[in-house]
Amino acid sequence: MRGKNPKRVDRLRKQLLSDQAGATEYETQRMISELGTELARALKEQNLTQTALAKAAHMHQPDLNALLRGRAAHLPTIPTLTRLCRGLGMPFTIDILPTGAIHFRTGQESLHASIDQFAGQGPDFVK
Repeated sequence: MRGKNPKRVDRLRKQLLSDQAGATEYETQRMISELGTELARALKEQNLTQTALAKAAHMHQPDLNALLRGRAAHLPTIPTLTRLCRGLGMPFTIDILPTGAIHFRTGQESLHASIDQFAGQGPDFVK
């Protein structure tokens, strides 16, 4: 079994991130992957099948599967995320920090975690 060469992967990543288009695509794919991981965790937590969630969210199951695996062609829209939230029956939070970092959370604790994270971040955040 052949392993990946970490130096080669790092060199490739650096090359891709050196231009703005590559960096934007890399960041988009990272967000899709993080979102998919969080949605897959929530799906398991709610003991739902992909088929049931896709039906509840008015999506095609293969599109949901691609999102859950981090292979979606683009980030889902706010209306799509809203339908997924309703289908899961749990809160869904997207944290966008001043640093540009983006975090996705699902579950009952997502709202509390966001409030705690943004507390003290400035006048435009939760006080």
